[in-house]
Amino acid sequence: MRRRLGARVGREDRHARQPGWTVEIDLEETDLGGCEYPRQDVDRNAQDWVRAWTAEKTFHAACGPGNLGEALAIFRTWATTSAP
Repeated sequence: MRRRLGARVGREDRHARQPGWTVEIDLEETDLGGCEYPRQDVDRNAQDWVRAWTAEKTFHAACGPGNLGEALAIFRTWATTSAP
């Protein structure tokens, strides 16, 4: 099976109590492939939240409906300070 590279953004509608966005950015074959981002959970309220982590050479984020920019900024900050 061939691995798909790239970034994916999707709607998080599975949990009616916390709708929002999901982000997956494939890190394989990048300078970040061997870097870890420890799980970060920020819960301000039911609509204002962000979670970010790495697993299996992928950066993951999930966030509230208005937090997509914040989730992407977390990735950008981590990527620009962690790349060798």
